[in-house]
Amino acid sequence: MTILDIISNYAPTVGMIATAFFGYKASTNESVGKARFEELKGELGAIRSDVNVVQEIGQLNNKEVKQVNDKLDLHDESHLIVMYNRLKKDINLAFKRGYTTSEEFAFITRMHSNYKALGGNGYIDRLYDDFKQLTIKEVEE
Repeated sequence: MTILDIISNYAPTVGMIATAFFGYKASTNESVGKARFEELKGELGAIRSDVNVVQEIGQLNNKEVKQVNDKLDLHDESHLIVMYNRLKKDINLAFKRGYTTSEEFAFITRMHSNYKALGGNGYIDRLYDDFKQLTIKEVEE
């Protein structure tokens, strides 16, 4: 028997074995692929759930930040009202006296600057402009 005879006798058998083997491997790989797909699908579901939790936390944080900002706005508005009244009172007192002191001038200037930074304007600006024209005197106490 020659090599050619052996190949021709066993070729159909080897072909069937090879086909069966590769078919088995393909189906095994398909099962592994399906299992891996299901695993990835489960992981994706877990990630989606985590994203939903993070979004809920973000929405709660945004709500709390808005509440804090609303309170800060109220505080700023209240502070502006207090500063308005204090500046008006102190400047008018200096007008009645006819002069200001360096300490009073520094205090009113700083308060006016803060008042402006908080958004104050208008009547107090006009009063302050006139106040800056007053003579500064040092008085002994």
